[in-house]
Parts: sequence; C-alpha cells; structure tokens
Amino acid sequence: GIESRGFVMGAILAARLGAGFVMCRKPGKLPAETVKATYLKEYGWDTIEIHEDAIKADDVVLLHDDLLATGGSMQAAIDLVRRFKPKAIHVNFLIELCMEGLNGRAALDKDIDMTTLLRQFLFGAVALLVCFLRHDMVLKSSIHPSAFLSMKSVEFILEKRQLDGSRL
Repeated sequence: GIESRGFVMGAILAARLGAGFVMCRKPGKLPAETVKATYLKEYGWDTIEIHEDAIKADDVVLLHDDLLATGGSMQAAIDLVRRFKPKAIHVNFLIELCMEGLNGRAALDKDIDMTTLLRQFLFGAVALLVCFLRHDMVLKSSIHPSAFLSMKSVEFILEKRQLDGSRL
C-alpha cells in the first residue's frame, strides 16, 4: 500500500488474499533500513521508501492505491519493487481519473498488469458515486464507502486475475 490511503485498502487486500503487507512510506517513517525512489509530482518532488528486506525474489507483488491521477507515486513504487526482482508485479487502483492533464496510465511501465475498478472522466461522477454509496451504506451498515470499494476491488482481482498462490 502507498502512503497513506493505500494502507487501509492494501491491508484489506492482503488480509483477503492471505498475503503479507508492505508499506510504501514517506522518508523517515519506517523503523529499519530502507530503499527509496524519488519522483516528480504536480507541484514538486517527493520520495517514498520501503524496507530493504520487504520483498523476496519468489514473491508476487500486488501494488494497490486508491487513486490513479498522474501516476508518479505508483511508478516510483514499481521502480522500488523491481529492485527486488519479484516473480510478478500487479497494480490495482480503485479509481482512475481520466481527464485533461491526468494521464497516469501512460506514465506507468507498459509491461505492468494494471486494473482499475472505476475509470472516471469527471470529478463530479466520483463525488456522486461516493455520496450514493455513503447514503446506501449508512442505511444498511457501518461500512465506510472506501472499505466497501476496497472489498469490491478484492473480489474483482480474485475473479479476474487468478493469482498463483505465491506470496503477495
């Protein structure tokens, strides 16, 4: 999971898949030795880190974040994970924003297996969906909309990707 909304959803995915969970964090937040990648954001440079012993060569890695906009943070996470030479890397987002100036899909390596639950062309459509889900779930349960979408994303991955049972 990528800092920080990716932690909640990534943890849900890991628990549902029976896999381990690795955090991609801002510099200085992880307690042990790390490797880092720096990337360009819309308004400057940023850096993410993961523990240097987090991933093994026989692992299958699923990188998950809530939103794909410019793709900078996810590409940095992909670059970090590639250093460990895992068997496979999969990428998943809840929402991909597809509007002028946001072409995150094009910024990601072309050989990466990527899925998104929702492709949105307008911010208003995202807000409308979240409001609908929040209203519906408040009436039926105490599940937060992002947790609900995360569970749907897990189901989609399990149905469509048939991951091979290796560590994620």
